[in-house]
Amino acid sequence: MYCLDLQDTFTIQRLTVSDDLLVGCAAKIYSEEIGDYHPKKNLIQRISDQQAFLLLALGKNQEPLGAVTGWILQDEDTIKEKFNLKSAEVSVGYIQSLAVSNSYQKRGLGRALVKNILQCFSSLGCEQAITVAWERSFTFFNKQGFRLQKEIPYYWKSESLNTPDFCVKCGSPCECDAFLMSTKLEPTIYENLAIANTNAKL
Repeated sequence: MYCLDLQDTFTIQRLTVSDDLLVGCAAKIYSEEIGDYHPKKNLIQRISDQQAFLLLALGKNQEPLGAVTGWILQDEDTIKEKFNLKSAEVSVGYIQSLAVSNSYQKRGLGRALVKNILQCFSSLGCEQAITVAWERSFTFFNKQGFRLQKEIPYYWKSESLNTPDFCVKCGSPCECDAFLMSTKLEPTIYENLAIANTNAKL
C-alpha cells in the first residue's frame, strides 16, 4: 500500500493487489455499511487495473475506518451510457462505492476519502468525476460539489436479485432509487503525489 494522506487521527492508503488482508477489511466495511455486493475477490480483480483505486482510511492503531473505490472509465463501461457520456468526450473518473464504519462517521473521513480519490483522478488527466448516489449519500456528495444529473427508480433491482444481502436497507431485491451525480475536476497537481509515487511501500 502507498500512503496518500496523513492526518492527525488517520491516514489514507492506496491499496494494491498484494494487500490481501486490508482489501478484505475494505470488503467487510462495504458489507456492513452499504450491502454485501463487494466481495474481496471482486475488489482484487478491480484494482489489478492501474487506473483503478481502492483507498482505505486507517486509524492511529492501523484499524480500518472507511474505504472508497473508483476507476477511470473505459469505453466498455456501461455506466457511461447511463450518464450519456460518449467515448470522444473528456476522461472521466467514476466513484463506485464509499463507506465509513458507523462508529467513525461524521468525523471528516468520507470527505477525505473523496478528496483523495478525486485528486487521483485529476492526476491522471480526468476533467470530470461521476458517482451513483442513493438516498443516504445524496446530501453528502452534494456538499462535495457533485450535482444531480438524473434520478433512476429501482436502479439496482435487477442486479440485486441473486444476492440476498445486497442492500442494507432493502436486502434483495434492492428497491432504492439512484441519483446520478457529477462534478468537474480542475487540472491540478495531486498535492500528495510525491508520497503516492514513492517506491517504498508502507
